[in-house]
Amino acid sequence: MRNLYMHLILVALSVMKCNAQKGQVELNNMYIPNAPGFVLLDKSPSLVEKPSDPKAFGIDILNLLEGGAIQVTPYWLFQHPNYTFENHTNNKFPILQTFNISVASIVKDTFSSIAAGGRVTVLRLFSQNRVAQINSIKSNIVDLLVAEDMKETQIKEKLKEIEYLRSRASFLLEFAGAISSTVGNNGVEALHINKTGLWLNIRWAPYYKIPIDLVGVVRYTKGSLFTSQDVPFFDYGIAMSYNTRVLDMSMEYVARHDFSLKGSNYNRFALVSNYMISEKIVIVASIGKDFYSVKNIIGVLGVKFGFSNQKMSLLN
Repeated sequence: MRNLYMHLILVALSVMKCNAQKGQVELNNMYIPNAPGFVLLDKSPSLVEKPSDPKAFGIDILNLLEGGAIQVTPYWLFQHPNYTFENHTNNKFPILQTFNISVASIVKDTFSSIAAGGRVTVLRLFSQNRVAQINSIKSNIVDLLVAEDMKETQIKEKLKEIEYLRSRASFLLEFAGAISSTVGNNGVEALHINKTGLWLNIRWAPYYKIPIDLVGVVRYTKGSLFTSQDVPFFDYGIAMSYNTRVLDMSMEYVARHDFSLKGSNYNRFALVSNYMISEKIVIVASIGKDFYSVKNIIGVLGVKFGFSNQKMSLLN
């Protein structure tokens, strides 16, 4: 497993070198969500996940050698030339376009965990101001295409701008879930399900001119924490995210209510960053305070690879 992660790192470095001179795209246009399995196992850099349009295929490498995940969005594995920007902004329930499945694994000295998960955006709304921006730029592109002195550079810039606006929906509601199993590395223990969870991720862009997102999560999980007995607990949290062309920074707070220990409560606070080093590669890092008093320092460093952008037509 670790050899596989090393090979993936080498591939990432090769891709980064090949794409270094191809220019930049907006980070929001290739944002790669965390695998739900990592979230369920409390190993994700962020537990307050930002709903976004997933890539056709994605790879996560957590803490470089500790774990990895593969994500697939079936809809975007194929071309959809009849799916336009207008279809996208009018599609309030993009279940088919955002349904994503993933498998994640964590390797420790004494045990290994594997988790399968899924996520889907069940509601996506664009504000009237955002739709007006998109339509205005579409008109500008049409004018540039029919102009006698058509300038390809200007068209490319407009296409980048409209793609960025497409990724900035005003409100998104995402449903996610995962199930995990653990096995001892000595091969004696049998593989058994030890944790399940269901949750909602919420993303709201308060003002269309400023790239700030407010993100929330409500999560119910059942699994073994301190004992071998499965017990339920409830998480709720909030984060504020600000993104530039290549950097997304967020601060998050998550509270956990543990039903097994007479209603004990814990909290997690973290600073999370996503930095885009090429069109398909993002470095993610997280540091902060974890839920519990033992080993309560969060320190996560990972790499995300996103392949195959969404393909849609500008015009009908």
